[in-house]
Amino acid sequence: MEIHTEENVYTSSTVTHSQSTSRPKRSSTFPLESTMHVNNSPVYASNYQTWHSKGSAPDLLTNAEKVDIDQQQQQVLSRLKRECLVFPSYAKREIGENGKPIWTIRIRGWAFSVKGNRKKKLVLSLARTLAGISRKHNTNLNLETRARLFMASNARNLDLNISVVGLSYASHMMLSGDTKQDVQPPPENAIHTEAKAINGHFSANMSVPCSLVESWGILDPTGVRKLLKIRADADDLCDTSFGFVNLIEPEGVSVISDIDDTIKHSNVFLGAKAVLSNTFLKELTSVSGMANIYHYWWLKGVSIHYVSNSPWELLPTLESFFHQHTFPIGSAHLKLMDRIGKLWQPADVGKREAIVEILEDFPQRKFILVGDSGELDMELYAGLARQYPDQIIKIFIRDVTTQRLSQRIAEKVKAGRAKLPHNLGFTRTSSTDSLKSSYSSNLTKFQTRVDKVFEGLDPGMWTLFQDSDELLMCERVKASVFGHTHGKPSDI
Repeated sequence: MEIHTEENVYTSSTVTHSQSTSRPKRSSTFPLESTMHVNNSPVYASNYQTWHSKGSAPDLLTNAEKVDIDQQQQQVLSRLKRECLVFPSYAKREIGENGKPIWTIRIRGWAFSVKGNRKKKLVLSLARTLAGISRKHNTNLNLETRARLFMASNARNLDLNISVVGLSYASHMMLSGDTKQDVQPPPENAIHTEAKAINGHFSANMSVPCSLVESWGILDPTGVRKLLKIRADADDLCDTSFGFVNLIEPEGVSVISDIDDTIKHSNVFLGAKAVLSNTFLKELTSVSGMANIYHYWWLKGVSIHYVSNSPWELLPTLESFFHQHTFPIGSAHLKLMDRIGKLWQPADVGKREAIVEILEDFPQRKFILVGDSGELDMELYAGLARQYPDQIIKIFIRDVTTQRLSQRIAEKVKAGRAKLPHNLGFTRTSSTDSLKSSYSSNLTKFQTRVDKVFEGLDPGMWTLFQDSDELLMCERVKASVFGHTHGKPSDI
């Protein structure tokens, strides 16, 4: 029997059926997915013959038959091959129960299967309508690629085996290390744990003796820091998945960085339409100078954590961004979209939970927080600085508000001048004065917000910046990261 779909052809040797030049019809409720493998499936084959011969699903079914079909569909769904992402994470050094030092690894990931054609077409059609583009538009490929995981369904009750496979390294932020550079541990020293993806997302902690990791060689001859490489296996996964883990010492300096409008232009402050366009349609662009600064810090031994309100479904898109603009490796902490309510929770809730976990995992490390004024980074970071005054040494906020207010005034002045007749110069001047007054009022409101947020904190603890060079020139950071308070680092 041959089963034709729009994307794949599946063949079963157990049932024969005459070929037809026309495309077979199927019920709109039948869960056929592009990733489905149903060879040697009597349940699927028998029902396909019945439905195909009639041209559609039967109209009249008894309750018993409906229950039976539901059970059969669940059996088919259980045969779906799934995919998995192991999120970039970190390990902390501590003393184990036996009194010996260990690396405790934070493991998180997501197991899923991509929805079938019908839902995919519906979602993409809606997205195109909202974006105002057609299927032939040159940005449609970006949309289809980046929206792929938003059409995925969570894998339920999937048992995974997580194991440490050795060391790796990467020159930039990525999902997994360079497989060609792995240092494989001896089989007798293999370390693994079990994890269960109850509703798609899974998490686990596992420990590796420090002595074992050191025997593999934490640094290569050039002094490049290496990463632990982990592997996730499951019977239902299409392929083995890999992830990397940053090894972070108890003491040192770490950077916790936002992504949108801090290191990547997203224009969150312009509203949902601008965010969707910049996220799904346009080429991703970085904030000038930020990649070089982060990379310089990383070469100086700073560990980096990327914390964002972006959902995990965008992780492959962000990986492409990190790769293109060479941002250094680090752990990633994005938003879980497993419940609709999380779409509407305050922007700082999920980020705060992630940052607090990092701070409490490394109580002896010093932290630099980097964000922007577009959302609630100021409020979040200032509150954390009051709660963890001995750990947070500096807050950098990229000022996107002042620049945007100035741009809006310039745009309105230009548009107003274009509409007015040339002989109404006095009206033009009056309109310009009104816009300037509005700009001044909004700027005052922003400054009032800044003063209120950082009230009571040491003025040297926080900085609003527009030029990324200000991050390098900060004396407090130079003293902590570089051990001196004068001079400017050489160019990378």
